[in-house]
Amino acid sequence: MRPRVADRSTPAGNAGAQFAKCGEAVSSDSLHKILGQLLCLLGFHDYHVISGTFGFGSAGNVEKMECRRCGYVVTRQA
Repeated sequence: MRPRVADRSTPAGNAGAQFAKCGEAVSSDSLHKILGQLLCLLGFHDYHVISGTFGFGSAGNVEKMECRRCGYVVTRQA
């Protein structure tokens, strides 16, 4: 018996439709957001100071900082 051969003149089903979006451009906002999340995942945060207390002696200055991208909060002694 001879094995069946698929008809190659027509595409099988709608297989080419799934690749229609591959050529579309990615917006810079979404690329910037994805890159920022990746940097936060690797530990490179974008901190800004939320509050700071100033003191003298061994306590010194204490700053509370938050990442603008992911919201991670850190307290540090300056």
